[in-house]
Amino acid sequence: MYFFNIVSIHSIELPKEKKGSYVWPIVGADAITGTFGEYRSSHFHMGMDFSTNGRRGLPVVSVSKGKIVQVQRYWNSIGNAVIVLNDDGIYTRYGHLSRFNKELDKHLRSSTISALYKKRKDFTYNLSTPIDVQAGETIAFSGDTGIGPPHLHLELYKDGIYYNPKDFGLGHEEGEEVVLESITLKPETSRTFINGKNEDLSIKLIKADGGYVLDPIVETILLQGIVSIQVSGYQKSKSSRLGLQSISLLLNQRKILDLSFLSLPKTDTKKFVLVYDSFKSKSNGQPFLYNLFSRDSYGSNQLSRIVSGNGMISSGSLDKDKPNLVSILANGLGGNQSDLIFPILKDAGDYSHIKTLDMSFNVKFNQYTNLSSDDHKIELFFPTNAIFTRGNFQIDEITNHNWEFPGLHLESKIFKISPENFREFNLGYDIYVKLSQKSDMSKAGLYEIKPDGRAIAVKKASYSNWGRFFKARLKKTGTFAVLSDLTAPSLSLVNDYKNGHIFSNSNFEIEWKMKDLGSGFDQNSILIKIDGEIATAEINPHTGSAIVVEPERVFEPGKHRMEATAIDRAGNMSESIIFEYTVAGGKLASTNNEIDKNLTASRPISSKQEKVKKQ
Repeated sequence: MYFFNIVSIHSIELPKEKKGSYVWPIVGADAITGTFGEYRSSHFHMGMDFSTNGRRGLPVVSVSKGKIVQVQRYWNSIGNAVIVLNDDGIYTRYGHLSRFNKELDKHLRSSTISALYKKRKDFTYNLSTPIDVQAGETIAFSGDTGIGPPHLHLELYKDGIYYNPKDFGLGHEEGEEVVLESITLKPETSRTFINGKNEDLSIKLIKADGGYVLDPIVETILLQGIVSIQVSGYQKSKSSRLGLQSISLLLNQRKILDLSFLSLPKTDTKKFVLVYDSFKSKSNGQPFLYNLFSRDSYGSNQLSRIVSGNGMISSGSLDKDKPNLVSILANGLGGNQSDLIFPILKDAGDYSHIKTLDMSFNVKFNQYTNLSSDDHKIELFFPTNAIFTRGNFQIDEITNHNWEFPGLHLESKIFKISPENFREFNLGYDIYVKLSQKSDMSKAGLYEIKPDGRAIAVKKASYSNWGRFFKARLKKTGTFAVLSDLTAPSLSLVNDYKNGHIFSNSNFEIEWKMKDLGSGFDQNSILIKIDGEIATAEINPHTGSAIVVEPERVFEPGKHRMEATAIDRAGNMSESIIFEYTVAGGKLASTNNEIDKNLTASRPISSKQEKVKKQ
């Protein structure tokens, strides 16, 4: 039997709080674009995303009375962030901010991390004297620092546990439709047969009165053995797809699995692969594919705060004389629910004549494994706990391709690590790429080759001169090669400003756009001088944007000469560009200006940038 007594996850105690009392955190926008527990390519989404209508500079307000206790900046994740300790004991983190309010900005500029702050370097700073804030008080302004397009990311946590903001009054009271797209039945043993076949059965779902039904092309479902079920679904939210809040799986009206995103320990954020099919799920919800079964049998600790029950269905437990009803109940924000009910019949057929392949795996969570290519040029080392589950990996050389890699030079064989899109990694694995030729590797790096031939530099890959190999710790599979970047990046001014441009006042923004074919950019990839003085830019290495923010001389009335040069990770430099301009006059612009005095504060972002995938 595969039924278990269900311990309701809804019995988990939330911290003491006034449910529904938190203030909406963004002024001027009212849409939610990402929910707690959603799929991301490397983790659970541990907070809630709020739309800023594609704009930077909307006021971000404290959701509750409390104190600002910490400020962070991490360009490759949360960007600029403020942490408030609410009076109820819950910490709130507000991320991807463009700037802070006047009081906090003044505090940071005179603090022990003032140099890091002014130069836009990463830091975590604990305020020695916390700043009191009231519910609804502006603490910062929205932006697109860190990863992703303009939006506000908000997290609630206490004692290492992250909580769903919807349970604190920050979800839509009236959510839009919950959509169910498809289900997949998966054989869990080599001798499981679904409609007489030992293979997955995927079925589209059709909306009908009172819920969803199976596509009529599938007349019946016959089962012999043990199956697991996946469901693809989401909740509509204007132009976004939101993750579901809870899903229940029932067999003959008996609950066999509960999945509900109430809270998550920080230590479980990487275990998203136990809830989502990481091979097919996408951060934009096309699709969100949920596993409606426990994966404890693979040795992973169960996510007891969000998952209870086993979810497996065995033909041995089915009624042989009548259809067995399987129900899926899916819930979204605002109490919206959709459901699916379909029958499964016990199959008493004889399949002894059908040969099936045993399920084999060469890498498991509880063992160390070493794999090599036939020529031993590529080696993979999987430590214990490299993956959460199990997998069958292999290395193949790619010889039949038409990739050209413009601006790059191929230094190694092109090789593919399978299975494709495997992401069920815990610690990950080490890859070694050995090189035989004695060419200069000073501008070389390890690259991932996308199906369309784009080459993306692997971060933190290192080169050993004595061993003549590249090494990296990976948490993905795919196609890789060593390439040299010999091409200089390009640099241009956004808005096509020309020399001699006149700004009518000090409320303007100078943004540079960097482009590179190979190694890409980091936080030190642009050198800017203003009237001979080193300037600082707010750099987004993912988009190539660099917005000049320091020193104040940039915005002072008078004539100015700005010189900029882009530098990629390989050390290639662009041509230097000179931009001469005049500021006609007006109040000195600074990052402290109030929203109504800063004409660029709610600057719209291009629709292309706004559609960057959720992070």
